[in-house]
Amino acid sequence: MTELRRGGHVRLEAPPDVQVLGSAAVISGRAAVDTYRVLAEGIRVVRTRDGITPPRSLQLALAALKVAAIAAQVGNGSDTADRTDVRDSGPAASLRTGEVIGLVDVARMLRLSERQARRRAGELGGWKRHPRAPWQFDRGLVATYINAAGGTIG
Repeated sequence: MTELRRGGHVRLEAPPDVQVLGSAAVISGRAAVDTYRVLAEGIRVVRTRDGITPPRSLQLALAALKVAAIAAQVGNGSDTADRTDVRDSGPAASLRTGEVIGLVDVARMLRLSERQARRRAGELGGWKRHPRAPWQFDRGLVATYINAAGGTIG
């Protein structure tokens, strides 16, 4: 609420970090940073352990929370070094299609041998469900990698 002070100055209270407005929730400040961290880590664990790609709506929510978290840290007078506290969740969420493909398909798309494709698995956003599991990739990320390379990989 507002408070009228001497000299005609109005003091506005800072809004709370979490507000519910009908069916929407507004998350800002420190709550945005904490929510982003928890959601990003949860998605990373589920993707790595179970091979599950989150739905597009959740990926967009994560991207929005990341922007809010960075803005909250910049708005609080944090310097650039503090912004690294908000971890990058990898390639942009909008590049992921959710279609999981294997190493053979990736090698075919890249026109490389399976061994060469396996060596590039980290660059391509590949993951394994456990150490002995086969590599898995998101088709959208691989296609983006090919487009970024101008179609020439090998």
